[in-house]
Amino acid sequence: MDKIIADYVDNLVLFRTLYQKQLGPLMSIGFLMSHR
Repeated sequence: MDKIIADYVDNLVLFRTLYQKQLGPLMSIGFLMSHR
């Protein structure tokens, strides 16, 4: 049971870092576009 939770947390952290890496640049571009 603990193993499943640990895997879930690992995946969540990995997903979040990937998501932030992708989202960061997109947000910056969107911000620049809308404030030009």
